[in-house]
Amino acid sequence: MNFDKFGVAGRINEFDQRNGGDPVFYQDCFFYRNGAYRDSNPLGLLADPSTDEYTRLGNIVRYHQGRLAEAVREFDSLKEQLMFSACPDGRAIDQLKQLQTKVSKRNAAVEKAKLALAGTAEGQRREQSRQMDAEQRQKQAAFHEEVRSIRV
Repeated sequence: MNFDKFGVAGRINEFDQRNGGDPVFYQDCFFYRNGAYRDSNPLGLLADPSTDEYTRLGNIVRYHQGRLAEAVREFDSLKEQLMFSACPDGRAIDQLKQLQTKVSKRNAAVEKAKLALAGTAEGQRREQSRQMDAEQRQKQAAFHEEVRSIRV
């Protein structure tokens, strides 16, 4: 009898299948390519992709950031091993270069996902708000600097 269909494991397996599998663990959650996510606690939240575009794309950004973080850890780990290696190995250098390419591709995927997020109405509204806040802080700093420069 196959017990994988029952209980917590079955619940997670069904969620994985429904959302394409291959999640990445990042910021205490498992994120999926389609914007779904689940809690690290096996009994925790299983969230299908949000109908809100900004939320869904934000989760997709986190998915790609998690994949980038994994690739960077892999690269750093191999590089550190090679730095302490007593004998040079050309295959290891090739592997390190392959990991470097992997990091570059995943970084490009993060940037592409961020652009999609920024292109939403909510993303544009938030960027406009950030710019207005920055302008206000700059005006306030200039005002305070002018006040400080006036001496008796």
